[in-house]
Amino acid sequence: MLPLVSSMPLHNLHFLLSESIYRQQHICSNLVTLKDLQGVSETGFLDDVQYDSISLGPGYDRPYQFNPSVREAKSIQLYKHLNLKSCIWTFDAYYDMTELIDVCGGSVTADFQVRCN
Repeated sequence: MLPLVSSMPLHNLHFLLSESIYRQQHICSNLVTLKDLQGVSETGFLDDVQYDSISLGPGYDRPYQFNPSVREAKSIQLYKHLNLKSCIWTFDAYYDMTELIDVCGGSVTADFQVRCN
């Protein structure tokens, strides 16, 4: 099971997972890659796979877990976020306030407070 993270409400998961056109409203989510965001945002949850920068530690050191000859790059993008020992997914993305409002669809409701819809 893969947790889905988005700043917009998730509807019809079959279409979201199978058709890229339905993921376009979920710019700030783990449904889209940086390649999909090209020109829209500089950050995202799923970045390009850098095999030499993957931290190997407990739960990330299984044989073939990050082997590009066994798994395709899209699978490795997801496996980077899964600790196989604890079965915990971890997704990180950092956005500035302008991106949260202009790109992610957030709105300022009071001074220094932002609410993402």
